[in-house]
Amino acid sequence: MIGSPGRGEYRLHGVENDIENYYQFLLSPRGGVFYEHEIIILADPTMDEVLDAIHSNYADYQFVYYSGHGSQDMDGNDFICLDGHDLRDDYLFNAQGPRQFLSLDSCRKYYHTISGFP
Repeated sequence: MIGSPGRGEYRLHGVENDIENYYQFLLSPRGGVFYEHEIIILADPTMDEVLDAIHSNYADYQFVYYSGHGSQDMDGNDFICLDGHDLRDDYLFNAQGPRQFLSLDSCRKYYHTISGFP
């Protein structure tokens, strides 16, 4: 689980609540009764911390949840925002895992341009 609320005037105050609520859900019978040791929470992580956590773990089922800022480029690629870096969402999948689920709770700011002018 990744919580990236941002800083200053752009800080999303609901991110911590989203992470806690999703955590409690995953522990519950409706959420799959995950064990606490099976859930990793990354609070305001760097891009390297996220990539390390995802790609250094192997599980037969990997679930990644993100809450925070996001964006989308003109080609329709989705990104999550981490400590000043944008990370494309497909980097959140582990190439070794046979079953994976990705849930992004983020806005996708997209600017449509005409002739190069927003």
